[in-house]
Amino acid sequence: MLPLEECTLDRVEKAKFAFFGNVDGVRKEMDALAENVNPEWFMWQGDQGLLPAAVVKNQIRTFGEKIIPRFK
Repeated sequence: MLPLEECTLDRVEKAKFAFFGNVDGVRKEMDALAENVNPEWFMWQGDQGLLPAAVVKNQIRTFGEKIIPRFK
């Protein structure tokens, strides 16, 4: 197991385990994932109660309207 101090968002992002940022940045990372890995499925994991509901709804709407349609 990793030491607790190494369990950081920065490490998760560098390992390409999660994508953060604006629409263009997330699209770029997902394009690379699709090209290099060609996954059969993709899992969305959003906020776990730390953000206001309106922010979470906006994130889901943005992902559904601006990112995922290009991968159908």
